[in-house]
Amino acid sequence: MSQPPQSRSSVSPETAAPGTVATAMDSARDPHGEQHKTQLRALLDDPRGTRARFPAPLEARYREQAQTLTLTMQRAYWPWVALTVTAFCVLGFFMAGEYHTLINQLNVVIFVAVMLPVCVLRLPRLAPHINKFNGLAAAVTLLAMHFVSLALPDSARQKSVSEYAIIFITIAAFTIARLPVKQAAAWVIATLVTTPVMAWLFGLNMDLDRQIYFAGGSLVIGYLLGFIQDSRERTVFLQSQLLEQEKEQLETLSETLAQASRSDKLTGLPNRRHFDEMLDMQWKLAMREGKPVNLMFMDIDDFKAFNDYYGHQVGDDCLLRVANALGSQALRGSDFIARYGGEEFVALFPGTDAEGLSAIAHRLIAAVDALQIPHARARAAEHVTLSVGIATVTPTPENHHSDLVRMADEALYTAKGTGRHRFVVATDGSGE
Repeated sequence: MSQPPQSRSSVSPETAAPGTVATAMDSARDPHGEQHKTQLRALLDDPRGTRARFPAPLEARYREQAQTLTLTMQRAYWPWVALTVTAFCVLGFFMAGEYHTLINQLNVVIFVAVMLPVCVLRLPRLAPHINKFNGLAAAVTLLAMHFVSLALPDSARQKSVSEYAIIFITIAAFTIARLPVKQAAAWVIATLVTTPVMAWLFGLNMDLDRQIYFAGGSLVIGYLLGFIQDSRERTVFLQSQLLEQEKEQLETLSETLAQASRSDKLTGLPNRRHFDEMLDMQWKLAMREGKPVNLMFMDIDDFKAFNDYYGHQVGDDCLLRVANALGSQALRGSDFIARYGGEEFVALFPGTDAEGLSAIAHRLIAAVDALQIPHARARAAEHVTLSVGIATVTPTPENHHSDLVRMADEALYTAKGTGRHRFVVATDGSGE
Protein backbone atom coordinates (compact mmCIF):
# COMPACT_ATOMS: atom_id res chain seq x y z
CA MET A 1 0.00 0.00 0.00
CA SER A 2 1.22 3.49 -0.73
CA GLN A 3 2.37 5.85 1.98
CA PRO A 4 0.01 8.41 3.56
CA PRO A 5 -0.56 11.60 1.62
CA GLN A 6 1.65 13.70 3.89
CA SER A 7 4.80 11.69 3.14
CA ARG A 8 4.04 11.55 -0.58
CA SER A 9 3.60 15.29 -0.82
CA SER A 10 7.02 15.82 0.73
CA VAL A 11 8.93 13.80 -1.85
CA SER A 12 11.99 15.82 -2.80
CA PRO A 13 12.40 16.77 -6.46
CA GLU A 14 14.77 15.08 -8.85
CA THR A 15 17.70 17.28 -9.60
CA ALA A 16 20.45 17.05 -12.14
CA ALA A 17 23.30 14.91 -10.80
CA PRO A 18 26.95 15.75 -11.56
CA GLY A 19 26.93 13.07 -14.26
CA THR A 20 24.00 14.81 -15.87
CA VAL A 21 25.88 18.09 -15.94
CA ALA A 22 28.92 16.41 -17.51
CA THR A 23 26.72 14.80 -20.14
CA ALA A 24 25.10 18.14 -20.86
CA MET A 25 28.49 19.77 -21.32
CA ASP A 26 29.67 17.00 -23.63
CA SER A 27 26.52 17.29 -25.73
CA ALA A 28 27.02 21.04 -26.05
CA ARG A 29 30.45 20.57 -27.60
CA ASP A 30 29.86 20.76 -31.33
CA PRO A 31 32.86 19.17 -33.12
CA HIS A 32 32.40 21.50 -36.07
CA GLY A 33 32.17 24.48 -33.71
CA GLU A 34 35.37 23.49 -31.94
CA GLN A 35 37.10 22.99 -35.28
CA HIS A 36 35.97 26.44 -36.39
CA LYS A 37 37.21 28.02 -33.15
CA THR A 38 40.57 26.28 -33.56
CA GLN A 39 40.83 27.64 -37.09
CA LEU A 40 40.00 31.17 -35.90
CA ARG A 41 42.55 31.03 -33.08
CA ALA A 42 45.21 29.70 -35.46
CA LEU A 43 44.63 32.61 -37.85
CA LEU A 44 44.78 35.13 -35.00
CA ASP A 45 47.99 33.61 -33.61
CA ASP A 46 49.67 33.39 -37.01
CA PRO A 47 51.32 36.74 -37.92
CA ARG A 48 50.35 36.07 -41.52
CA GLY A 49 46.81 35.01 -40.66
CA THR A 50 45.30 38.48 -40.92
CA ARG A 51 47.44 39.62 -43.84
CA ALA A 52 46.24 37.17 -46.46
CA ARG A 53 42.99 35.76 -47.76
CA PHE A 54 41.11 33.49 -45.37
CA PRO A 55 39.92 30.00 -46.35
CA ALA A 56 37.07 30.34 -48.87
CA PRO A 57 34.00 30.13 -46.56
CA LEU A 58 35.53 32.51 -44.01
CA GLU A 59 36.71 34.89 -46.72
CA ALA A 60 33.19 35.01 -48.14
CA ARG A 61 31.77 35.94 -44.71
CA TYR A 62 34.43 38.60 -44.26
CA ARG A 63 33.70 40.12 -47.66
CA GLU A 64 29.97 40.08 -46.97
CA GLN A 65 30.44 41.79 -43.61
CA ALA A 66 32.84 44.35 -45.10
CA GLN A 67 30.37 45.18 -47.87
CA THR A 68 27.53 45.52 -45.36
CA LEU A 69 29.66 47.92 -43.32
CA THR A 70 30.51 49.90 -46.47
CA LEU A 71 26.83 50.24 -47.38
CA THR A 72 25.93 51.23 -43.82
CA MET A 73 28.64 53.90 -43.62
CA GLN A 74 27.91 55.36 -47.05
CA ARG A 75 24.18 55.50 -46.34
CA ALA A 76 24.93 57.32 -43.11
CA TYR A 77 27.51 59.78 -44.46
CA TRP A 78 26.40 60.41 -48.04
CA PRO A 79 25.23 63.98 -47.22
CA TRP A 80 28.78 64.81 -46.15
CA VAL A 81 30.13 63.30 -49.38
CA ALA A 82 27.72 65.38 -51.42
CA LEU A 83 28.59 68.51 -49.44
CA THR A 84 32.33 67.92 -49.84
CA VAL A 85 32.28 67.35 -53.60
CA THR A 86 29.95 70.34 -54.04
CA ALA A 87 32.31 72.55 -52.05
CA PHE A 88 35.25 71.27 -54.12
CA CYS A 89 33.46 72.06 -57.38
CA VAL A 90 32.37 75.52 -56.18
CA LEU A 91 35.93 76.29 -55.07
CA GLY A 92 37.22 75.10 -58.45
CA PHE A 93 34.71 77.38 -60.19
CA PHE A 94 36.00 80.46 -58.38
CA MET A 95 39.64 79.45 -58.88
CA ALA A 96 39.24 78.61 -62.58
CA GLY A 97 40.14 82.04 -63.89
CA GLU A 98 41.16 81.89 -67.54
CA TYR A 99 40.83 78.09 -67.51
CA HIS A 100 37.16 78.18 -66.46
CA THR A 101 35.94 76.21 -69.50
CA LEU A 102 38.22 73.24 -68.80
CA ILE A 103 37.82 73.39 -65.02
CA ASN A 104 34.03 73.66 -65.12
CA GLN A 105 33.70 70.75 -67.52
CA LEU A 106 35.89 68.57 -65.32
CA ASN A 107 33.98 69.70 -62.23
CA VAL A 108 30.82 68.30 -63.81
CA VAL A 109 32.59 65.00 -64.54
CA ILE A 110 33.89 64.79 -60.96
CA PHE A 111 30.52 65.65 -59.41
CA VAL A 112 28.70 63.03 -61.49
CA ALA A 113 31.37 60.39 -60.76
CA VAL A 114 31.31 60.94 -57.00
CA MET A 115 27.52 61.14 -56.77
CA LEU A 116 27.06 57.94 -58.81
CA PRO A 117 27.69 55.61 -55.80
CA VAL A 118 25.36 57.81 -53.72
CA CYS A 119 22.58 57.19 -56.25
CA VAL A 120 23.41 53.48 -56.39
CA LEU A 121 22.75 53.23 -52.64
CA ARG A 122 19.08 53.96 -53.40
CA LEU A 123 18.80 51.10 -55.89
CA PRO A 124 18.44 47.69 -54.17
CA ARG A 125 19.54 45.75 -57.25
CA LEU A 126 22.74 47.75 -57.70
CA ALA A 127 23.63 48.40 -54.04
CA PRO A 128 25.35 44.97 -53.61
CA HIS A 129 27.82 46.10 -56.32
CA ILE A 130 28.75 49.28 -54.47
CA ASN A 131 32.47 48.46 -54.54
CA LYS A 132 32.50 48.49 -58.32
CA PHE A 133 30.83 51.90 -58.43
CA ASN A 134 33.17 53.24 -55.75
CA GLY A 135 36.13 52.03 -57.81
CA LEU A 136 34.69 53.55 -60.98
CA ALA A 137 34.09 56.87 -59.20
CA ALA A 138 37.68 56.91 -57.91
CA ALA A 139 39.09 56.04 -61.35
CA VAL A 140 37.06 58.69 -63.22
CA THR A 141 37.94 61.35 -60.62
CA LEU A 142 41.62 60.43 -60.85
CA LEU A 143 41.56 60.61 -64.64
CA ALA A 144 39.95 64.05 -64.41
CA MET A 145 42.72 65.22 -62.07
CA HIS A 146 45.39 63.71 -64.33
CA PHE A 147 43.89 65.50 -67.32
CA VAL A 148 43.95 68.85 -65.49
CA SER A 149 47.55 68.20 -64.47
CA LEU A 150 48.51 67.45 -68.07
CA ALA A 151 46.50 70.23 -69.71
CA LEU A 152 47.49 73.16 -67.51
CA PRO A 153 50.88 74.87 -67.58
CA ASP A 154 53.22 74.64 -64.61
CA SER A 155 52.47 78.25 -63.70
CA ALA A 156 48.76 77.58 -63.14
CA ARG A 157 47.94 77.10 -59.48
CA GLN A 158 45.16 74.69 -60.45
CA LYS A 159 47.85 72.30 -61.66
CA SER A 160 49.31 72.02 -58.16
CA VAL A 161 45.84 71.57 -56.71
CA SER A 162 45.12 68.73 -59.15
CA GLU A 163 48.42 67.00 -58.36
CA TYR A 164 47.76 67.02 -54.64
CA ALA A 165 44.19 65.93 -55.34
CA ILE A 166 45.65 62.88 -57.12
CA ILE A 167 47.44 61.93 -53.90
CA PHE A 168 44.31 62.40 -51.79
CA ILE A 169 41.97 60.54 -54.17
CA THR A 170 44.40 57.64 -54.54
CA ILE A 171 44.71 57.23 -50.77
CA ALA A 172 40.93 57.64 -50.39
CA ALA A 173 40.38 54.80 -52.87
CA PHE A 174 42.33 52.47 -50.56
CA THR A 175 40.85 53.74 -47.28
CA ILE A 176 37.73 55.95 -47.23
CA ALA A 177 36.09 54.16 -50.18
CA ARG A 178 36.67 50.85 -48.32
CA LEU A 179 37.61 49.05 -51.53
CA PRO A 180 39.38 45.70 -51.18
CA VAL A 181 43.10 46.43 -51.48
CA LYS A 182 43.62 44.56 -54.73
CA GLN A 183 40.54 46.12 -56.32
CA ALA A 184 41.66 49.60 -55.32
CA ALA A 185 45.13 48.90 -56.71
CA ALA A 186 43.61 47.65 -59.98
CA TRP A 187 41.51 50.82 -60.43
CA VAL A 188 44.44 53.12 -59.63
CA ILE A 189 46.84 51.23 -61.90
CA ALA A 190 44.22 51.37 -64.65
CA THR A 191 44.24 55.18 -64.41
CA LEU A 192 48.06 55.22 -64.53
CA VAL A 193 48.00 53.13 -67.70
CA THR A 194 45.20 55.21 -69.21
CA THR A 195 46.85 58.56 -68.50
CA PRO A 196 49.65 58.23 -71.17
CA VAL A 197 47.03 57.07 -73.69
CA MET A 198 44.88 60.08 -72.82
CA ALA A 199 47.88 62.40 -73.19
CA TRP A 200 48.66 60.96 -76.62
CA LEU A 201 45.03 61.23 -77.79
CA PHE A 202 44.76 64.90 -76.78
CA GLY A 203 48.29 65.82 -77.81
CA LEU A 204 49.37 66.72 -74.28
CA ASN A 205 52.88 66.58 -72.87
CA MET A 206 53.34 64.23 -69.95
CA ASP A 207 56.05 64.80 -67.37
CA LEU A 208 57.07 61.27 -66.43
CA ASP A 209 58.94 62.38 -63.29
CA ARG A 210 55.90 64.20 -61.91
CA GLN A 211 53.70 61.23 -62.84
CA ILE A 212 55.93 58.84 -60.91
CA TYR A 213 56.21 61.22 -57.96
CA PHE A 214 52.54 62.05 -57.51
CA ALA A 215 50.70 59.08 -59.00
CA GLY A 216 53.21 56.31 -58.33
CA GLY A 217 54.11 57.55 -54.84
CA SER A 218 50.48 57.92 -53.81
CA LEU A 219 49.81 54.40 -55.14
CA VAL A 220 52.49 52.95 -52.89
CA ILE A 221 51.34 54.94 -49.85
CA GLY A 222 47.68 54.17 -50.55
CA TYR A 223 48.39 50.46 -50.94
CA LEU A 224 50.31 50.42 -47.64
CA LEU A 225 47.52 52.24 -45.79
CA GLY A 226 44.87 50.04 -47.37
CA PHE A 227 46.84 46.94 -46.43
CA ILE A 228 47.13 48.10 -42.81
CA GLN A 229 43.41 48.92 -42.67
CA ASP A 230 42.47 45.58 -44.20
CA SER A 231 44.73 43.68 -41.76
CA ARG A 232 43.19 45.51 -38.82
CA GLU A 233 39.66 44.83 -40.03
CA ARG A 234 40.49 41.18 -40.61
CA THR A 235 41.76 40.92 -37.03
CA VAL A 236 38.58 42.52 -35.70
CA PHE A 237 36.52 40.18 -37.89
CA LEU A 238 38.30 37.08 -36.58
CA GLN A 239 37.86 38.24 -32.98
CA SER A 240 34.15 38.91 -33.54
CA GLN A 241 33.71 35.50 -35.18
CA LEU A 242 35.46 33.83 -32.26
CA LEU A 243 33.32 35.70 -29.73
CA GLU A 244 30.17 34.82 -31.67
CA GLN A 245 31.17 31.17 -31.78
CA GLU A 246 31.86 31.11 -28.05
CA LYS A 247 28.58 32.91 -27.36
CA GLU A 248 26.64 30.33 -29.38
CA GLN A 249 28.34 27.49 -27.53
CA LEU A 250 27.64 29.12 -24.17
CA GLU A 251 23.98 29.58 -25.12
CA THR A 252 23.78 25.96 -26.25
CA LEU A 253 25.41 24.80 -23.04
CA SER A 254 23.09 26.99 -20.98
CA GLU A 255 20.04 25.59 -22.75
CA THR A 256 21.35 22.04 -22.35
CA LEU A 257 22.02 22.51 -18.64
CA ALA A 258 18.62 24.14 -18.15
CA GLN A 259 16.98 21.21 -19.90
CA ALA A 260 19.03 18.75 -17.83
CA SER A 261 18.00 20.48 -14.61
CA ARG A 262 14.34 20.03 -15.56
CA SER A 263 14.55 16.44 -16.78
CA ASP A 264 14.61 13.21 -14.80
CA LYS A 265 17.99 11.54 -15.16
CA LEU A 266 16.66 7.97 -15.30
CA THR A 267 13.49 8.23 -17.38
CA GLY A 268 14.06 11.36 -19.43
CA LEU A 269 10.63 12.67 -18.42
CA PRO A 270 10.26 16.16 -16.95
CA ASN A 271 11.21 16.10 -13.27
CA ARG A 272 9.55 17.45 -10.11
CA ARG A 273 11.03 20.91 -10.63
CA HIS A 274 9.66 21.13 -14.15
CA PHE A 275 6.28 19.88 -12.96
CA ASP A 276 6.12 22.55 -10.24
CA GLU A 277 6.83 25.24 -12.85
CA MET A 278 4.22 23.86 -15.23
CA LEU A 279 1.57 23.52 -12.53
CA ASP A 280 2.16 27.07 -11.32
CA MET A 281 1.90 28.39 -14.89
CA GLN A 282 -1.30 26.48 -15.65
CA TRP A 283 -2.80 27.49 -12.31
CA LYS A 284 -2.23 31.21 -12.97
CA LEU A 285 -3.55 30.91 -16.54
CA ALA A 286 -6.66 29.06 -15.36
CA MET A 287 -7.28 31.68 -12.67
CA ARG A 288 -7.23 34.47 -15.28
CA GLU A 289 -9.58 32.53 -17.56
CA GLY A 290 -11.81 31.12 -14.83
CA LYS A 291 -11.19 27.52 -15.96
CA PRO A 292 -10.48 24.38 -13.86
CA VAL A 293 -7.11 22.67 -13.52
CA ASN A 294 -6.88 18.90 -13.36
CA LEU A 295 -4.08 16.74 -12.00
CA MET A 296 -3.35 13.02 -12.03
CA PHE A 297 -1.14 11.31 -9.47
CA MET A 298 0.11 7.88 -10.58
CA ASP A 299 1.95 5.24 -8.59
CA ILE A 300 3.38 1.85 -9.56
CA ASP A 301 1.67 -0.69 -7.28
CA ASP A 302 3.87 -2.56 -4.78
CA PHE A 303 7.03 -1.17 -6.32
CA LYS A 304 9.07 -1.49 -3.13
CA ALA A 305 8.31 -5.21 -3.08
CA PHE A 306 9.29 -5.36 -6.77
CA ASN A 307 12.61 -3.69 -6.04
CA ASP A 308 13.33 -5.94 -3.06
CA TYR A 309 12.53 -9.08 -5.04
CA TYR A 310 14.14 -8.33 -8.43
CA GLY A 311 16.86 -5.85 -7.43
CA HIS A 312 17.36 -2.15 -8.10
CA GLN A 313 18.73 -2.60 -11.61
CA VAL A 314 15.58 -4.39 -12.72
CA GLY A 315 13.59 -1.80 -10.77
CA ASP A 316 15.21 1.01 -12.75
CA ASP A 317 14.43 -0.82 -15.98
CA CYS A 318 10.83 -1.15 -14.85
CA LEU A 319 10.62 2.58 -14.08
CA LEU A 320 12.04 3.42 -17.51
CA ARG A 321 9.57 1.18 -19.33
CA VAL A 322 6.62 2.51 -17.34
CA ALA A 323 7.76 6.10 -17.94
CA ASN A 324 7.92 5.45 -21.71
CA ALA A 325 4.47 3.88 -21.65
CA LEU A 326 2.99 6.82 -19.75
CA GLY A 327 4.80 9.38 -21.90
CA SER A 328 3.33 7.81 -25.02
CA GLN A 329 -0.13 8.81 -23.79
CA ALA A 330 0.65 12.53 -23.96
CA LEU A 331 -1.07 12.89 -27.32
CA ARG A 332 -1.40 16.69 -27.44
CA GLY A 333 1.26 19.33 -27.23
CA SER A 334 -0.32 20.68 -24.03
CA ASP A 335 -0.37 17.27 -22.28
CA PHE A 336 2.29 17.02 -19.61
CA ILE A 337 3.57 13.90 -17.84
CA ALA A 338 6.45 13.99 -15.36
CA ARG A 339 8.21 11.84 -12.81
CA TYR A 340 7.33 13.17 -9.36
CA GLY A 341 9.80 11.07 -7.41
CA GLY A 342 10.49 7.40 -6.74
CA GLU A 343 7.75 5.31 -8.41
CA GLU A 344 5.31 8.24 -8.62
CA PHE A 345 4.33 10.15 -11.74
CA VAL A 346 2.08 13.16 -12.33
CA ALA A 347 0.15 14.39 -15.35
CA LEU A 348 -1.63 17.54 -16.47
CA PHE A 349 -4.23 17.40 -19.25
CA PRO A 350 -5.46 21.00 -19.76
CA GLY A 351 -8.94 21.54 -21.15
CA THR A 352 -10.09 17.98 -20.44
CA ASP A 353 -13.47 17.33 -18.82
CA ALA A 354 -14.31 14.59 -16.31
CA GLU A 355 -15.26 12.08 -18.99
CA GLY A 356 -12.06 12.73 -20.87
CA LEU A 357 -9.96 12.35 -17.71
CA SER A 358 -11.56 9.00 -16.99
CA ALA A 359 -10.80 7.82 -20.52
CA ILE A 360 -7.19 8.96 -20.18
CA ALA A 361 -6.85 7.19 -16.81
CA HIS A 362 -8.08 3.98 -18.46
CA ARG A 363 -5.47 4.42 -21.20
CA LEU A 364 -2.65 5.04 -18.74
CA ILE A 365 -3.51 1.94 -16.71
CA ALA A 366 -3.89 -0.13 -19.89
CA ALA A 367 -0.56 1.13 -21.25
CA VAL A 368 1.25 -0.18 -18.15
CA ASP A 369 -0.71 -3.45 -18.28
CA ALA A 370 0.38 -3.91 -21.89
CA LEU A 371 4.01 -4.01 -20.78
CA GLN A 372 3.30 -7.31 -18.97
CA ILE A 373 6.26 -6.82 -16.64
CA PRO A 374 6.22 -9.85 -14.26
CA HIS A 375 5.68 -8.97 -10.59
CA ALA A 376 5.81 -11.99 -8.27
CA ARG A 377 5.00 -9.87 -5.20
CA ALA A 378 2.10 -7.87 -6.64
CA ARG A 379 -1.23 -7.92 -4.85
CA ALA A 380 -3.41 -6.68 -7.71
CA ALA A 381 -2.18 -8.83 -10.60
CA GLU A 382 0.74 -11.01 -11.71
CA HIS A 383 2.37 -8.10 -13.51
CA VAL A 384 3.25 -4.50 -12.75
CA THR A 385 0.14 -2.33 -12.44
CA LEU A 386 -0.70 1.33 -11.94
CA SER A 387 -3.00 3.25 -9.57
CA VAL A 388 -4.23 6.74 -10.40
CA GLY A 389 -5.71 9.59 -8.38
CA ILE A 390 -7.53 12.41 -10.19
CA ALA A 391 -8.44 15.85 -8.88
CA THR A 392 -9.93 18.95 -10.49
CA VAL A 393 -9.99 22.43 -8.94
CA THR A 394 -11.00 25.83 -10.26
CA PRO A 395 -8.41 28.35 -9.03
CA THR A 396 -9.59 31.28 -6.90
CA PRO A 397 -7.78 33.81 -4.71
CA GLU A 398 -8.78 31.69 -1.71
CA ASN A 399 -7.16 28.42 -2.80
CA HIS A 400 -3.72 27.30 -3.99
CA HIS A 401 -2.40 24.66 -6.34
CA SER A 402 -1.08 22.80 -3.32
CA ASP A 403 -4.77 22.04 -2.61
CA LEU A 404 -4.99 20.37 -6.01
CA VAL A 405 -1.86 18.32 -5.28
CA ARG A 406 -3.25 17.27 -1.90
CA MET A 407 -6.61 16.22 -3.39
CA ALA A 408 -4.98 14.17 -6.20
CA ASP A 409 -2.64 12.59 -3.65
CA GLU A 410 -5.53 11.63 -1.41
CA ALA A 411 -7.41 10.19 -4.40
CA LEU A 412 -4.37 8.06 -5.23
CA TYR A 413 -4.15 6.91 -1.61
CA THR A 414 -7.82 5.90 -1.82
CA ALA A 415 -7.17 3.94 -5.02
CA LYS A 416 -4.36 2.13 -3.25
CA GLY A 417 -6.53 1.38 -0.26
CA THR A 418 -9.41 0.01 -2.29
CA GLY A 419 -7.51 -2.63 -4.19
CA ARG A 420 -4.95 -0.89 -6.44
CA HIS A 421 -4.88 -1.17 -10.25
CA ARG A 422 -7.58 1.48 -10.60
CA PHE A 423 -8.26 5.19 -10.59
CA VAL A 424 -10.21 7.36 -8.15
CA VAL A 425 -11.61 10.82 -8.83
CA ALA A 426 -11.27 13.11 -5.81
CA THR A 427 -14.29 15.25 -6.61
CA ASP A 428 -16.89 12.53 -6.12
CA GLY A 429 -14.88 9.57 -4.84
CA SER A 430 -16.04 7.26 -7.61
CA GLY A 431 -13.56 4.86 -9.06
CA GLU A 432 -13.10 2.04 -11.55
